[in-house]
Amino acid sequence: MRRQASRAFTGWLLVVSLALAGCASRPSLESRTPSHALKDTGSTRLGQAIAPEAARRPGLSGIEAVTDGRVGFGLRVALARAATRSIDIHTFIWKSDETGTLLFEEMLRAAERGVRVRLLLDDVNTKGMDPTFALLDAQPDIELRLYDPFIGRGSRTLGMLGDFERLNRRMHNKSFTVDNQVSIIGGRNVANEYFEAGDDVSFADIDVMVVGSVVPAISTEFDLYWNSASAYPARLIIDRSPALGRAEFAQRAQDAITDARKYADAIARTPQAQALLAGELKFEWTSARVVHDPEKTLSSTAEFVAKNPNTARAMTAAVLEASKYIDVMANRKKVAEIIADKSYVNCPVEVIDQRLEGNYDNGNGRVWKDPDYMKFYDDGTATFPYLSDGMWFLTQHKRWGLLKEDPDYLAVAQKINQVDIYRQAAAATNTPVPKEPMRTSKLIDGVVWDGKNPKAYAAGFKLKAMKDA
Repeated sequence: MRRQASRAFTGWLLVVSLALAGCASRPSLESRTPSHALKDTGSTRLGQAIAPEAARRPGLSGIEAVTDGRVGFGLRVALARAATRSIDIHTFIWKSDETGTLLFEEMLRAAERGVRVRLLLDDVNTKGMDPTFALLDAQPDIELRLYDPFIGRGSRTLGMLGDFERLNRRMHNKSFTVDNQVSIIGGRNVANEYFEAGDDVSFADIDVMVVGSVVPAISTEFDLYWNSASAYPARLIIDRSPALGRAEFAQRAQDAITDARKYADAIARTPQAQALLAGELKFEWTSARVVHDPEKTLSSTAEFVAKNPNTARAMTAAVLEASKYIDVMANRKKVAEIIADKSYVNCPVEVIDQRLEGNYDNGNGRVWKDPDYMKFYDDGTATFPYLSDGMWFLTQHKRWGLLKEDPDYLAVAQKINQVDIYRQAAAATNTPVPKEPMRTSKLIDGVVWDGKNPKAYAAGFKLKAMKDA
């Protein structure tokens, strides 16, 4: 029995140690320089091609649906080659397969002719790509940022164990914008299976190529994520060894994927690409707007809020309106359909729908209705940034050694939670606001948390990080 207990304790200790190993400190973003989409791009080749039709339809956007994956890839290649000022791309997946390698090569070539390239990649699917990232980041006109990166470049599983709350937030947004004149948005990531180039699997998906008034809005959305607190310059994160040279990568692109190169050159001459560059593509002109989830950026940096208070209020108001919508039970089926889509969770709709409605089945014959089903608005209670909640999270950072010293818990929570901006957004959306920014809660361990003595609370746990030896 003692041996079993000892083994159990050793196993538990190993799990805890591995989890804490995933909690490596994130680097400071003080050295990161904010940047924004270029505005004066009307004289570019693409700008001149689009201008005549756009001028005849002020305030509207031209839309071209792209249902063929090969055409979707060809348009990306053609646009990259036509770029003269800038390329801005963010995506959830960018694999190092044939299509991914070809598009990386196009980015390198664009930068080498003076085009500013900004790449924002979700880091969850990038294991093993650091040598390529180092090569890209070494180019003066390419800046690569990783969204919610794994600080330890080894096991992603250990990273998730140690920092699950942050690393569970991923960026599914996808846009490919050139010269702030043309953008491709939609469901396609960068991988063979999305462009019908895979041998085994191809995904049926759709992109939309857009021009006109909606493109600057797409660029604004890109900038929001690019300058968010979740976007880390790759140079602060990646392992630069083993090194990958430019000539080596060019040789790899030329020799290892000869067939794919022919494929890329062929589809780059798709009728849509040629017609676009000639100013002859017949877009469907209509009104359009960009809808996205700003909460995915883990809110905004203090600098962004200070420079853009109206945008910060509007973002907060949008989250409140979305939360109201989700809390209407009649809307939850539609919400479940969106979340269950392959672009997000990729699971059967009923898996999400039943949880949203509070219906549970443990698989052993027990079925029940939970009266405490998930609420996202709850008359403003669920959305309010309680200072006491922010302070509680800080106590856990202190408890597990992520903070070496006790901070000024209240001051930090006030700085991060921005209750004043929330109140303004709440007033604009008729959202009730609690009278006090502090609340008392009895947590699962039976201890009452009220925020009155956070230092003593953080020190009072029997189970906590061990002191440095």
